[in-house]
Amino acid sequence: MGSGEQEMWYRARGIVEFRTNQRARAREIFEEGVRSFPTSAWLNYGLGQEYEAQGRIDEMAACFRHVRLEQVGSPTVLAMARYYYLWSRFEHGQRVIQPIFDRYYELKIADDMFLYMRGLPMFDESFGYRATFARLAGKLDHARLELVRARSELRCRPASCG
Repeated sequence: MGSGEQEMWYRARGIVEFRTNQRARAREIFEEGVRSFPTSAWLNYGLGQEYEAQGRIDEMAACFRHVRLEQVGSPTVLAMARYYYLWSRFEHGQRVIQPIFDRYYELKIADDMFLYMRGLPMFDESFGYRATFARLAGKLDHARLELVRARSELRCRPASCG
């Protein structure tokens, strides 16, 4: 089996164990996979989830540092943000969603359909995360500054952005 197939095999086996609530076995599989493929975004995400279930949040965060938006997509990045929210790691949450905002600014648009077609969440959804983390961290100005920047740098098609 080639390395790509082997990595996928670890991922598939770990997911099956996760979905059948065999969490200890899932963790073992993901740990073995990460030992073989230490930079694998998907295996690190899976292992991070297992560490989160055990309350091993620093280890979860260490795994999540290997996960990139372009490798796993925005739904997974937003899921990581929710894990950080659950454990009051608001700065980590801000950092993990930043690549989504970077992408908005690269594209220079906040049109929902345009973003959706590129695998990105609607601006309002991402901004909701940004504002929530900012509020809970006592840094509401960070959310305000994001809105100011968005208004000046992102264009919008009238049908989707009011």
